[in-house]
Amino acid sequence: MPHYIVLGNFTDEGAKNVRDLPRLRDETNKHLAAAGITIQRFYTLGQYDVVAIIEAPSDEAMATASLSASDQGHVRITTLKAFPEEEFYKMIENLPAS
Repeated sequence: MPHYIVLGNFTDEGAKNVRDLPRLRDETNKHLAAAGITIQRFYTLGQYDVVAIIEAPSDEAMATASLSASDQGHVRITTLKAFPEEEFYKMIENLPAS
């Protein structure tokens, strides 16, 4: 299943309502689970207010989830496709001989 790194920064609205985040997280996780998406790791602090490692069934499912989260107005999201280490090494094995 594809993996993604999600970088997020709170909007002014999100920062103002930061106390609502635990409730919003629970609601978001239910919607993500229904779409087959799981948050594997979640981090905070630093240049980005949120950094998450996410597994989703497809690029389309992840894009829909990102758009939906942005549409709520609490966070601006950048989504990066990520290849796990074992997939990366398989790509290297398939490189043509030089």
